[in-house]
Amino acid sequence: MDRTIVHYSDDAVAPGKLGTCFREGAKAVLLSDPRAAWIWNQVVDLQSPSRALGSEILSGKNDFLFRLAHNHISRNHTAGDMLRFIPGGIGHVARKIVMRREENGRFETLPSHFSGDAVPKDLLDTSWNLMTDIMRATFPAQCSLPPYKVSVELLKYPSSFEDIERIGSLLRDSCGEWTRIGMAMDTWKARTVGLFDFKFLRDCTAFASLIPGVHGILSAINGWMVPFSNKCAPDGTSIIGSPHCDGGKILTALLSERETLITQVYTGERWQTLPLASDHLAILPSAQLDGRLGISPTLHRILIKDRLRGEFPTKPNITLCLTASLHG
Repeated sequence: MDRTIVHYSDDAVAPGKLGTCFREGAKAVLLSDPRAAWIWNQVVDLQSPSRALGSEILSGKNDFLFRLAHNHISRNHTAGDMLRFIPGGIGHVARKIVMRREENGRFETLPSHFSGDAVPKDLLDTSWNLMTDIMRATFPAQCSLPPYKVSVELLKYPSSFEDIERIGSLLRDSCGEWTRIGMAMDTWKARTVGLFDFKFLRDCTAFASLIPGVHGILSAINGWMVPFSNKCAPDGTSIIGSPHCDGGKILTALLSERETLITQVYTGERWQTLPLASDHLAILPSAQLDGRLGISPTLHRILIKDRLRGEFPTKPNITLCLTASLHG
């Protein structure tokens, strides 16, 4: 019986139960908990007008980019509003809140507000309590939890890889020459595989890829290695989240509504699609988990359809991540 992806109801959040499941080989646990759907509805509301927390970055209003910049925190990829597009590497708009509960029960959040509005207290409470229960279910019953913080991350993806390339082109053309060179190198590094994907060679080939004649040769060699790598995607799709274990997290819990977006977990032998929805959590162990627990972080990747070819998706590509990570 395949136990790579395991389904549980909310009774799975008993101390140690999820941890046992992960130690037995599960790469993801699908957890039905009414709090998950409630959090989704508080953050994601596509009806207009809306006051949901994520409504600003999901809106099509003309001042979207200006509001995004207003809520951006410079040099911070873990909190605030952000726009991240590297063709072959990543492609989304995001709103992220990081929270820590103080000894007096109050929350310290980063950022403290979005466009002048504080994050609702009931959303903070429910998100914190849900992730705390999941943490306790992952750690043995007799263990105390390490100091941790919780984040709520709303990620909005385009409908196709073609759209990501267009946005990448728009961003490049808005920058100076040196920035465009850096973006070209980042794109190359995101697409490298095999021997080229080792840090030293990845950096060296990124520089070399700027030379027109050499770029073609390197691309041909890299393309030859793709079918033998974990970046080999099914026909008609492209990778926008390279295979990775979430390095800065203890646990990751995902909710999503999507039509052209795919998240896959690696079983050790093959890539398996993770069935994501907005009414149940998909929980993945991540790299900050204490190695003494005997739980391996889950390797996963994100793919998107290359082109729509006249299709009109009925669902947006939205993912809501609840995470726990070490504090301090």
